[in-house]
Amino acid sequence: MLKKLLTALLLPLVVGCSENDKNSANADKETYTVATCADYPPFEFLKDGQIVGFDVDLVHAIADKMGIKITISDMSFDAILGSLKSNRIDMAISSITPTPERKKAVDFSDDYYSTGRVFVCNDSSSIHSINDLTGAIVGVQAGSIHEVYSNGDLKKAVTDITVKSLPRLPELVQELKTGRINCICLGAKEAEVLATNTSGLRLVAIEEGSLGCAIALPKGSQLREKINVALKQLNADGTIEKLQQKWL
Repeated sequence: MLKKLLTALLLPLVVGCSENDKNSANADKETYTVATCADYPPFEFLKDGQIVGFDVDLVHAIADKMGIKITISDMSFDAILGSLKSNRIDMAISSITPTPERKKAVDFSDDYYSTGRVFVCNDSSSIHSINDLTGAIVGVQAGSIHEVYSNGDLKKAVTDITVKSLPRLPELVQELKTGRINCICLGAKEAEVLATNTSGLRLVAIEEGSLGCAIALPKGSQLREKINVALKQLNADGTIEKLQQKWL
């Protein structure tokens, strides 16, 4: 009887600890972990062993406005949403588009930037529009909005295409250079930087609306509204415009 009574009394305490762990992203912390995929210049990339770029400078400016400390963690793009869902990280900034499907799994801040979408091809490629993609192999970054688009709307618009997903952009560039894929589907600004810094590449525009970028957070995170306030302040004081001039 005593054993059963103690078990009954302790059970709510165990459940309570579990809930606290589950919502750890909402608790005040000494340092918050921010995930990014550092292979996407000019938004996030490695330079001299440091993660730099527009998104990196922006999230540091947001942290300053919020009065918190952050640490940046580099991971594969397709691992970011899962890490947010399990509360292993507190937020993520990596040119992430807040799609309806993603909103079911995680929360998002207000958009801080918008971009378009293009194909990156070799100079010698016969691809000049979507109409030239029949039979092509299209490379995309695993977990990206471009993977969703290529497997969805693009496959509906073009017959007989193959989509090849890889974790990192440099791997896709290598596949393109060696002819194992015919093009890469990518955001316009990062594609522009890639073509500028890599010889033998050109861009093919896709006619469609812009894609917003936002900070992703675990569901129910108390940081969301604070981040939105900081973004409004950074827009008002010209910081975001200055960062765009610096990086974009």
